[in-house]
Amino acid sequence: MPFFIQRLENLQLMNPPSSSKPSLIHSVLSKVLNHKFRLTTLELSTFESLPGLASLPNCIGELKSLTKLNLNGCSRLASLPYSIGELKSLTKLNLNGCSRLANLPDNIGELKSLDRLYLKDCSGLATLPDSIGELKSLDRLYLKDCSGLATLPDNIGELKSLDRLYLKDCSGLATLPDSIGELKSLDSLYLGGCSGLATLPESIGELKSLDSLYLRGCSGLASLPNSIGELKSLDNLYLGGCSGLASLPDSIGELKSLVSLYLDGCLGLATLPDSIGELKSLNELSLDGCSGLATLSDNIGELKSLNHFTLKDCSGLASLPDNIGELKSLDHLDLKGCSGLASLPNRIDELKSLKSLHLRGCSGLASLPDRIDELKSLKSLHLNGCSGLATLPDSIGELKSLIWLDLSSCLGLESLPDSICELKSLSYLYLQGCSRLATLPNKIGELKSLDKLCLEGCSGLASLPNNICSGLASLPNNIIYLEFRGLDKQCCYMLSGFQKVEEIALSTNKLGCHEFLNLGNSRVLKTPESLGSLVSLTQLTLSKIDFERIPASIKHLTSLHNLYLDDCKWLQCLPELPLTLQVLIASGCISLKSVASIFMQGDREYKAASQEFNFSECLQLDQNSRTRIMGAARLRIQRMATSLFSLVNSSSLDLDLFKEKNNDNFLYVSHILTLFGAGISW
Repeated sequence: MPFFIQRLENLQLMNPPSSSKPSLIHSVLSKVLNHKFRLTTLELSTFESLPGLASLPNCIGELKSLTKLNLNGCSRLASLPYSIGELKSLTKLNLNGCSRLANLPDNIGELKSLDRLYLKDCSGLATLPDSIGELKSLDRLYLKDCSGLATLPDNIGELKSLDRLYLKDCSGLATLPDSIGELKSLDSLYLGGCSGLATLPESIGELKSLDSLYLRGCSGLASLPNSIGELKSLDNLYLGGCSGLASLPDSIGELKSLVSLYLDGCLGLATLPDSIGELKSLNELSLDGCSGLATLSDNIGELKSLNHFTLKDCSGLASLPDNIGELKSLDHLDLKGCSGLASLPNRIDELKSLKSLHLRGCSGLASLPDRIDELKSLKSLHLNGCSGLATLPDSIGELKSLIWLDLSSCLGLESLPDSICELKSLSYLYLQGCSRLATLPNKIGELKSLDKLCLEGCSGLASLPNNICSGLASLPNNIIYLEFRGLDKQCCYMLSGFQKVEEIALSTNKLGCHEFLNLGNSRVLKTPESLGSLVSLTQLTLSKIDFERIPASIKHLTSLHNLYLDDCKWLQCLPELPLTLQVLIASGCISLKSVASIFMQGDREYKAASQEFNFSECLQLDQNSRTRIMGAARLRIQRMATSLFSLVNSSSLDLDLFKEKNNDNFLYVSHILTLFGAGISW
């Protein structure tokens, strides 16, 4: 027998054929025993798509050196042989996904070395044997998704080494035994999704080592025991989705080590106890979706360590307490969707550490405090959807750290204060959907840090400031996105200021540093001849514009990869295009008659050859243009195939690496050509 076979320690049989029944396993194990192998690891797991073996031979108990037994995914396994208890060296037993397993043998308690027992997705398991308490070395017990498990044995408290107990999504579990309080080493208890759990035993307060208690989704839980305050080591308490929880016990304030408290989705929670202010270590408090919460305790300001406070979709919340300004460590406040909130307290200006303020969808908010300028650390201010907001205070210009200002869909906003042009750090300004916005400040072009200005859907905008071209065109080289998309066409016909959009297009020679230019859906009637000077452009979007021609200078855009011309219904011809072009979308150009040429560069690289042309609904194309397009497509496909063949046959090619880098393109020609209303693809 070969030396390496004699030294066999690990044996893995993946996907044993179900038709072999236990015969294959019997045969293999018999040979292992006959040759006195000191097998330490035996894996009889299966892939999820196959059921695996149905039984284990009794002789498995003779594998005295076995430390790991993996039966993961053996969904046909109904029972374990009694001899399993003879595996005295076993430390890991994985029965995850053994969905037909109805019980464990009584002698499982004889596995004195066992430290991990995995029973995840054992949906047929109704009970655990009393002998489970004899597993003195067990430190992890996984019972996640054991939906048939109704109770735990009383002697589970005898697992003195247990530090983690996973019972997540055991929806049939109605109670926990009082003996659970005897698990003195337990540091994590996972009960999330135990929707049938109505109460917790008072003895839970005896878990002195517990640092994390997960009760998320325990929708049947109506209250917490007073003894919860005795969990002196508790760092994290997860109560999200406990929709039946009406209140918290006063004793919760005794959790001096608590760092995170999650109460999101506690729909029945109407108030917080005054003792909440005693949580001196609390760093994160989440009350998202607590729609029944009408007020916050006045002493919320005593949470001196709090830096993350979220109240998203607390639609019943009418006001915030004045002392919220005492949260000196707070850097993130999220009030998104608090539609009942009419105002912010004046003392909010005392939040000197605040970096992010989210007020999205606070439709009842009519104004911001005048002293909002005191928020010197504020970097992002989200006011999108604040439809009742009519004005911004002049003091907003003092927010020198502000990078992100979102005012989209502020339907009542008619103007912006001139002071907004003093926001020297502002990179993103979103105004889309501000349909009543009539003007922009004259000096908006002086926002030298601005990366993106979005005016889509500003149908009431009568004019753009004169300096918006020269100002934005002088932005530093890292500015790569400029968008004036969606200025409503019908309204633009009637506005004298509409011409400003075309002035921007005519000033494109000043935008030479930009990589992306999007003028789609604007009312530009003529594409400027200076377009060819935008030598840094990699993507140009001219979709849905009513012009008839593109200037010949476009061929000088030597960095251009993507050109979007879809739904340019008046466009009649395409000039010679850049050789670098990889994507050309001209679908819906119903007047297009001619395409001058589509040249193929000398690229031999597979990736560089990947290309998409789309001429769907271009029914007016002449025969010469069709012939050019088809010829170019054939040449490209030839080059891609040659390049790919060379790669596959290269002696130095790492196929796994090639597949990883090319993803779906591996052995697939990703060249799409759509012509004349009928899809033709290679």
